[in-house]
Amino acid sequence: MNQFDHLQQKNRDVPEHHDALSESDWGEEEDQLTVAVNRRDVRMRVMQALYAGDIGEIAGGADMDLLAARLVSAYLEGRADLQEFALSLLRRAWNNRESCDDVITKLAENWDFNRITPIDKAVLRMGIAELLYFPDIPTRVTINEAIEIAKMFSTDKSGVFINGMLDAAVDMLKKADRLQKSGRGLLEE
Repeated sequence: MNQFDHLQQKNRDVPEHHDALSESDWGEEEDQLTVAVNRRDVRMRVMQALYAGDIGEIAGGADMDLLAARLVSAYLEGRADLQEFALSLLRRAWNNRESCDDVITKLAENWDFNRITPIDKAVLRMGIAELLYFPDIPTRVTINEAIEIAKMFSTDKSGVFINGMLDAAVDMLKKADRLQKSGRGLLEE
């Protein structure tokens, strides 16, 4: 049995006629990530919006305002502090993705940028934007959160890849004097 035989068998088990998901079915899947209660929840939603925006752009257009409202803001009702952080992180990661991609490309010496999974790109863009534009968030927090999100949403090896890339990004941004972290515990020496 080759690797495709398993898929063919699986496809035989699916009825030939099946109804498309109705709009009422959508709610069940969307509720898997409920109302955001902390910054990790926010980061997961931001990563999803970045991913959706990237895929939407490849498909011919992405409306980040719609994605922000649907994937981020809707889950932050009553949490103005989290909503402000989420929209700021999303806006900075999306609007500066070319700059983030430049950092990624320089660090991914042995990787073709286009071969990096879209989810890993979204996590890296979010992490680099957080490193660059959020001086009050410690670098270690940014890296650890990105690793955990990659482990949840991407491949088995993504956590290690994200860790290596963001550690290298911190070093590169320090050398280029682009990392503007200040205060106790915000920048490891």
